[in-house]
Amino acid sequence: GYGVSTLGYLLKPVKDDALSVVFARAQEELQRLAPITFSFHNTDGFYRLSCHDISYFYSSGRRVFLVTHDREYAFYDKLDSVAGRLPSSFIRIHQRYLINAEAVAAVEKDSVTIGGISLPISRGLKSEATLALANALLGQGVAN
Repeated sequence: GYGVSTLGYLLKPVKDDALSVVFARAQEELQRLAPITFSFHNTDGFYRLSCHDISYFYSSGRRVFLVTHDREYAFYDKLDSVAGRLPSSFIRIHQRYLINAEAVAAVEKDSVTIGGISLPISRGLKSEATLALANALLGQGVAN
């Protein structure tokens, strides 16, 4: 049972409460394994992207730009609102930048490098962002 990640055993005749417990475990496991996505819309259409594929977000004016390794999308929103819809692997490093810690190639004194692009870390967010990035790069997850 351990080798195939069994969620539970049901003995015949199956009791409703035992079946409910196994179904609840199965639902939890499916949610855990489902890719975490970010959804948005713009004038071109509606999009749902895996958070793993997103490198970073930046804001300019009233628009937010989502950057992946091969494309950039623009939509109207606020970066604070976007941050609230993302997992903890996304870290605010500047008033204008929200980055995916998984995409960071290097952390330097006042910047991070993602996909060959250097993004600034603001003085106000430096200590919090540096700690979160260090934890993420060391494989310990992101501190909240």
